[in-house]
Amino acid sequence: DDSLGNSVLPLREIGYNEEQVQQTLPILHPKTNTDTQGTSSLVVDLVSKTRAFATEQHVLIEYQRWQARGWGSKRPGHFLPTDRVNRWGTLDGSFTDQEFTTVEAHACEIRENHVVEKDWHFINPVGCHDGWEYATFFGTKVWSVHRGIRCCRRRFWRRTTIDQAALDEMEADAGPPTAAADGGGAAEAREEALGSLGKTLLASNLTS
Repeated sequence: DDSLGNSVLPLREIGYNEEQVQQTLPILHPKTNTDTQGTSSLVVDLVSKTRAFATEQHVLIEYQRWQARGWGSKRPGHFLPTDRVNRWGTLDGSFTDQEFTTVEAHACEIRENHVVEKDWHFINPVGCHDGWEYATFFGTKVWSVHRGIRCCRRRFWRRTTIDQAALDEMEADAGPPTAAADGGGAAEAREEALGSLGKTLLASNLTS
């Protein structure tokens, strides 16, 4: 078992419909459930059940290596022959290529009847400079927001698509705020989201 441990995220502490909320949580030992002194950093969204089922998140990873001339992703030039990544890669690491459009076409096809709601942008958690995380080599599970002497870095890019019919329906249902929406209605919407697993974990990584 190569599990690094477990973290528990209380959903009720996440703001409803707040995009990219970052939570830093203690990592617990996978067998004893005791604190390992490590932390996990989660960037999450909490949305309604309707939106959760209507949207799709596409996430790609950009990689760079430090050489004497600075950071970059040329091959040859920056990446070593032993590096198993190119500039762009899929979230599961199964496919990489120097060209963004090649990886996008391989792993991020837009579904039929879906439209782009928010185009590609890098995710920038708290403490990151331009979204970069650093490590000593690309195959590690441990990444840090602090560079130190680390010579490898990565950042996550995300695009959100949404079903056109669902989008039209949500826009039609959206009206001016009412007293119920500001009070009990908002609470009910939050409970719906919490109970429906309408939560998207965008990036889960270890920080030192």
